[in-house]
Amino acid sequence: MNTAAWLQILSMALSAAASVIGALVLVNLRQISARIDKTDLRLDRVETEQKFLAARKLECQQEFISTGQFLRESGYTRQRLDQAIEAVKCLEGKFGIITQLPNIVGKIVSETLKELKR
Repeated sequence: MNTAAWLQILSMALSAAASVIGALVLVNLRQISARIDKTDLRLDRVETEQKFLAARKLECQQEFISTGQFLRESGYTRQRLDQAIEAVKCLEGKFGIITQLPNIVGKIVSETLKELKR
């Protein structure tokens, strides 16, 4: 075989090797591109979840603040209710005396009449 034939075979082998290498590079680039796309999707999901969690955290803080206000107000309401209960008890005692007043007056009148008869 002459050198021209060898050069032709060598050029065909190099061409085939370049095609195989090019194909491998393309496959690797497509895999890298697919991984980048997957990573982008994951990052988008993470960012979306992070935004959701930040919004939820803000809502929780607002609910906590309103819960604190509720607790303060309910404590104040409880104090006022206790004062109202004490006032009602006092009125019940006074009404108890008023309901017994006719009996007391009757006893006083009867004792007074007994004293007057003597």
